[in-house]
Amino acid sequence: MNARALSARASTLSGVLMVAGAAMLWGLWPVWLHASAVEGPAAAFITMAIMSLPAAVVLRRAPFADRGAVKALLAVGVCDALTAGLYFTSVNRGPVVVAVLTHYLTPLVVALSAPWLLGEQRSIRALIAAPLVLGALTAVLGRPEGEGVVVTGLLGGASAF
Repeated sequence: MNARALSARASTLSGVLMVAGAAMLWGLWPVWLHASAVEGPAAAFITMAIMSLPAAVVLRRAPFADRGAVKALLAVGVCDALTAGLYFTSVNRGPVVVAVLTHYLTPLVVALSAPWLLGEQRSIRALIAAPLVLGALTAVLGRPEGEGVVVTGLLGGASAF
């Protein structure tokens, strides 16, 4: 194998490992939230503040000349903070399985709304999968076990939007 192929393989492996590491860290949020006394909105604020720290070093002044782009970036940031706050609150409030499963309704929402919001072609697979996903979620969440399951599900579902 030549040097270029080895470099490409190492780069691919590095990318796969970084994505896997990020996924594992994201999956550990419930452990960190339950181990701390921090509530959902405060945890979301801390998370967003830490993630934005590199911006002071990396960003230059030129991109801020486009006011529309700055407004869009701020809107995305606010939406991301709301999503994190709702998700972290749902994880703190009730069963983790309910919070996580309802939070992961996002792909379903995107697949079903893309034809209307983005003008994409309608997918028959998405239309078939939607009732299956909702049915599976209902089967898992169908028997509330304890207080706060409904509120946890609503908070997790709201974070999906």
